[in-house]
Amino acid sequence: MATSRSTMAATVRPQGASGDVVEVDIYDDIGKDWWTGEGITPKTIRDALAGTHPKKILLRINSGGGDVFDGVAIHNLLRQYAEKGATIEADIDGLAASAASIIAVAADTIRIPANAAVMIHEAWSLVRGTADEFVKRAALLQQINTTAAGTYERASAKRGINKSAAEFLELMADETWLFGEEAVAAGLADSVTDALQVAASIDLSGYRRAAEMRQRLPATQQTNAPAVGAKEKQMSDTALQAELDAVKAAKEQADTETANALELAQKAEAEALEMKLRLDALEEEKRLVEARVADLGAAENRRAVESLVGLKIYPVEVEALVQLRAGHPELVDALLESRPALSLLTDVIPADKPQNALMTDPDSDLAAAVREAEKDE
Repeated sequence: MATSRSTMAATVRPQGASGDVVEVDIYDDIGKDWWTGEGITPKTIRDALAGTHPKKILLRINSGGGDVFDGVAIHNLLRQYAEKGATIEADIDGLAASAASIIAVAADTIRIPANAAVMIHEAWSLVRGTADEFVKRAALLQQINTTAAGTYERASAKRGINKSAAEFLELMADETWLFGEEAVAAGLADSVTDALQVAASIDLSGYRRAAEMRQRLPATQQTNAPAVGAKEKQMSDTALQAELDAVKAAKEQADTETANALELAQKAEAEALEMKLRLDALEEEKRLVEARVADLGAAENRRAVESLVGLKIYPVEVEALVQLRAGHPELVDALLESRPALSLLTDVIPADKPQNALMTDPDSDLAAAVREAEKDE
């Protein structure tokens, strides 16, 4: 739920274990303000009430709301005291908005001046991240809305109004401000008191209908509490504007850094893809060159054998010499160059058994060379 700021904090009277009636002033945001460390938390209320055994807890509320989970925790803490026998009463001195309305309906009896209001609205949040994170946050916000509507429904039923959770969800979607009698009619208050001017001012700029609702305020009466002066208000507005400017600047810087990081990541990815394509091309080029070298080597080897042995021997003999020269080129070249070119008529015998007859002739110099080559292998 929304966060606002006020000029007063939570106080508990009396402090300590004495007193049948304990008054709790909730005049601040609900939840801890991470900029100032101020705000009303469940720990604030728990510590203030520690050691007390009141018969009645009187809440005085003027808060623009804040953290819904802290509001629920405070609500439940107050109901624990009610279960122990304490009566919870609430006076909405000015505004019980957002999470503060959750705290208000923890009371057994709620009084509201004619010009005070209970404001209920849908939960909202700030989120940055992936689409999945946005979907998860949307589901959480909807769950919070449903839980809050159920709390309002029970408060309404307690007062005999019986407005349904679905009706409250519609009111929350419209950011509904319920003044005096309207709050009673909705079952979120029991009675209306005289319109009074409250002491603490609240910045409601975060709510979209706040300006419109100010025009609906009934006439007020001056209380003994001094109103906030123009100078104090100007100082508060100046400090708030400075805070807003700082948050805006931090967001802009974060957005810029995120965009730069994304651009660098995309550039690195493109460069990596380009390098991979280039590497693949080089590997293919290497493979083709190696294949070409192998082809050229085989062709050169065959031409060398054919030029030395001539063309008058059987192909099987040529193939044998080609294979032998591939492993021992110097040996074969020296042997073949030392003798005349081979021919079928003089070197291959017998004529009816041409299969590698040259290699099987035990007296042949070439056969001896082949035997030596086989030993080397």
